[in-house]
Amino acid sequence: MTLVFAYQEAADLGHTTLGNDHLILGMLCNARSAVFNTLAEQGLTLAQAREVVREYHQANEADADNDRVDEDKEALAAIGIDLDKVREAIKSAFGDDITDNWGKRRGGRDGLGRGHRHGGPRGRRGDGPWERRAGDGPWERPERPERREGDEGGAPWERGGPWEGGRGRRGPRGGVRRPRFSKDAKTAITHAAVIARDADRELIAEDVLLGILTTGDAASKALIESVTTVEALREVLQRADAQ
Repeated sequence: MTLVFAYQEAADLGHTTLGNDHLILGMLCNARSAVFNTLAEQGLTLAQAREVVREYHQANEADADNDRVDEDKEALAAIGIDLDKVREAIKSAFGDDITDNWGKRRGGRDGLGRGHRHGGPRGRRGDGPWERRAGDGPWERPERPERREGDEGGAPWERGGPWEGGRGRRGPRGGVRRPRFSKDAKTAITHAAVIARDADRELIAEDVLLGILTTGDAASKALIESVTTVEALREVLQRADAQ
């Protein structure tokens, strides 16, 4: 569940890479988990954490693009393509650096995927099977009945509950293109797997958080240190684990 929420948080923020800071946001979305309570006791809330993550990425956008270039350079090298040579050839011929805004070009909200939609004809818009006509049809939503006085709602997600302290009443949504795992997130998950193995248990969210602290990347540190310190949080987690 943490990972599903983390993907959604990264997508909501318009980030094409999922980092350790997004994993922490995912933990803050699930108010029923023990790690949520641990983070809340340290003073970290979901709304506050989102702002810290947003501001960090805005201030470090150039560094994030460089990280994505390095990742793609390695992937292209594996199939025999030298990105540096391609980059220089295009720059010499056209004067443009293809790695400018690399993350957005690669499929972010402002990059690929906003052009022509597949499945419909090109050219001018007009009537056709792809157009929704006015009037009744299966795409029309029926009007919701008026709520009567004293009625608490017809569905459980319309009422208060323990999920309100986390992501709210929405829960994770589908249909969103998943950001790619960053190197730091992969490293943290590797550390978490080792921690879980040494404790002879299945991987839990607390292990992932300890793995993030061990990785010590700048984005997650900025988020954690907005309310506490890395060492203080590690001590709380280790103390809880020993009980």
